[in-house]
Amino acid sequence: MKSGKKNKTNNIILGGKIMKRNSIKKLGAVLIKSSDSSFFKIAGEKMFNKIKRNSSYLIAVFMVAFIFFSGQKVLAEGTFAPDAEGVYHINSLEDWDAFFETLGTGENFEGKMVCLEDDLNIKAKTYENYAKLFFRGIFDGKGHKITYSNDTMSEESVLFPMVIRNSTIKNLEVYAKDCTLVAGENGTGRGIIFNNYGGGDSEPIAFDKIKIYGDIKVVLNNSKNNNIFCTGIETSSSKVSNCIVDLNYNIDEDSLTAFLQNNTGRNARIELCQFGALASTDVSYENCLALGGCTDSILKACEKLEEYYKTIKDMATRHTVIVAFAGGKNTCTQKNCFYNKDKSHLICGSEQGKANIKCLDDESMEKTEEELKNQDTFALYDLIDTWGMSEYINEGYPYLRALVNEDLVKLVEDIIALPEVNEIKLEDKEAI
Repeated sequence: MKSGKKNKTNNIILGGKIMKRNSIKKLGAVLIKSSDSSFFKIAGEKMFNKIKRNSSYLIAVFMVAFIFFSGQKVLAEGTFAPDAEGVYHINSLEDWDAFFETLGTGENFEGKMVCLEDDLNIKAKTYENYAKLFFRGIFDGKGHKITYSNDTMSEESVLFPMVIRNSTIKNLEVYAKDCTLVAGENGTGRGIIFNNYGGGDSEPIAFDKIKIYGDIKVVLNNSKNNNIFCTGIETSSSKVSNCIVDLNYNIDEDSLTAFLQNNTGRNARIELCQFGALASTDVSYENCLALGGCTDSILKACEKLEEYYKTIKDMATRHTVIVAFAGGKNTCTQKNCFYNKDKSHLICGSEQGKANIKCLDDESMEKTEEELKNQDTFALYDLIDTWGMSEYINEGYPYLRALVNEDLVKLVEDIIALPEVNEIKLEDKEAI
């Protein structure tokens, strides 16, 4: 029998070997579940449609597997040391810790490069003397993903707890998983993924080709005035280019209810941003997208807080802010940056509180979801080498090519483009 044909037991003969059809489906499921990217959620379903009853497409599935898994290096753990060219490599969590331990010795990596060689799952923690750890080199994520979980977000437990000067962080995907920002005993909470300030014009920071996404829960303190702030990248004296932040916030309902029922007129100052902070200065944003912001939880919470604010007297700074690009317009600039007008910009509070808000958001930057998925919106973006657009990746919004295995994408898109066969639903695929 020829390769790719069925035998009487509904198996597949491929390369002279008999394989069960379910084994082929499981292989596809591994591919689909190997990434959090929306590409696999959408393209995966369509790819299964092609292979359900047409075994000739199975060769293509194996090609997908070969491309995907051949790119996964098997790296030794505990090998954080410079290679022959002086480049440092992070292959494991042990190496990640060794990186910060090396910073603790006084090594600042000036003129040197540190490369991330594999995806990592990092549980946030605070390193000893983190404020004295200086980095002056280049950190290249090489398109890898860090899954960052933090149930007690703070300035001390950011992803890179160190002082960065005259440096570049690039080609990195960060998934904020199980992240919670809790107002502390004094009512203050500061939750940040990236938190670094450049050293002025002489020692700026560059963030390039970075994607930060995920969900963050905010928990209020009902017994104190609340001063809560959270963002994806808080920085000053920096250039942020070709970056995506898609953080979706929600406020814990129980803590909100308890706060609104307090009888002492507690103040609430809540600032939830995608890029920057209201106090950010000297930041240049270019070709950046803010895709997250408001969830239904936030919208309902803002309605309740708006009414609550009206009951409080002599608290002019009270406000709840969800903004895309925070920072003073006098010193911060943006070029070709956009945000989702239905999600990323919402301000409520007292009139004076609203007047104190410093952000770059304006009508020229706000776009509808449809516009953000239309290539015409991004006519000034580099859609050849830096950015790409596909209905199967990043939910149809522009994606960063440095973070995507484009050989895999192209092959699966080719499979999807083949003639249709009987459909299989995503629920059926999940049950395999």
